[in-house]
Amino acid sequence: VQAGLHLWSFFLIMAMADLQAPFITLPDGRRLAYIELGCTDGTAQRSLLALHGMMSSRLGAVPGISQETLREYGVRLVAVDRPGYGQSDCHSSLTLSSFCKDIEALIDSLDLGKKIWLLGFSMGGAFSWAAARYIPNRIAGIALWCPVGYLWWKGISKKERKEMLTSYSASDLMFSSIAQRIPFLAFRLFAKWLSARMAKGPSKDMKSSLSPRDWECIQQPKHLDSVTRF
Repeated sequence: VQAGLHLWSFFLIMAMADLQAPFITLPDGRRLAYIELGCTDGTAQRSLLALHGMMSSRLGAVPGISQETLREYGVRLVAVDRPGYGQSDCHSSLTLSSFCKDIEALIDSLDLGKKIWLLGFSMGGAFSWAAARYIPNRIAGIALWCPVGYLWWKGISKKERKEMLTSYSASDLMFSSIAQRIPFLAFRLFAKWLSARMAKGPSKDMKSSLSPRDWECIQQPKHLDSVTRF
């Protein structure tokens, strides 16, 4: 029965991918799409904003979580499509700080409260870190799930850093060293690697993480080029 419910949830999400998502209109006219789960604004004890990772969307939300669990803990869960993902409009000049302004606009538009909790998945972790820096007055707390991180953060001791680095391959160690000292070069190297990988066509791993509609779209040359253009 439980397996059947999870399968039903999967197909429900796939069906939702083709529906028009609710959205807010930002001060510059862009639209930011989102999805809501759990409590309503009148019954919620706390608001949780989930920020997805690379090659994902609002539909990821919190995998496996049920409406009943969210309501039991009084959580109003909002998952947003970051600019350029899903049904949110692109932002040609996107920065970490500009997205934090988008978060503030979302908080106020949806009346999520004076402060919210953040959950950052993978690349979403970088934007969660940014929120801690740029809008700390709007953040009650942050949880990170396999986040993009920075090993040289002052809160990580030399001993902890050494232990983390033992699991790195030689190429990962080299890339991390470049990213620390010459971040722009690291960005260009990553772009080159991604372009070479995408030139061979989207991978099976990528296919499993996309909706059928997105998979069909990304195989078109004009869209494939936009993924690798830096």
